[in-house]
Amino acid sequence: MESLCAVADVYRDRQVVIKPRFAKITKHVHSPRYLLQDIPRAKSNRSENLVISHDDLIDQFPRAEFCMTIGSTGGLEALLVEIPTYFISDYCRLAA
Repeated sequence: MESLCAVADVYRDRQVVIKPRFAKITKHVHSPRYLLQDIPRAKSNRSENLVISHDDLIDQFPRAEFCMTIGSTGGLEALLVEIPTYFISDYCRLAA
């Protein structure tokens, strides 16, 4: 999560969109312990350009300069449409 917050701080002139997998805690093979969208909302010094969106990922690709993912298939989809994609690893450590 710190990676996303750092990106939002560096790219203040751009919108950094978080696309959560789940809108709420649901029963799933990989049920989330915490909702991704709740973590940045809890940060008091969150950048204004860091936003949460539940829009379809495919609708967000035309605006994307790059993609960061925790490891979802969305990252593979972004790579397939030639969007530079980075896989981050600090989400689970902060949410645990």
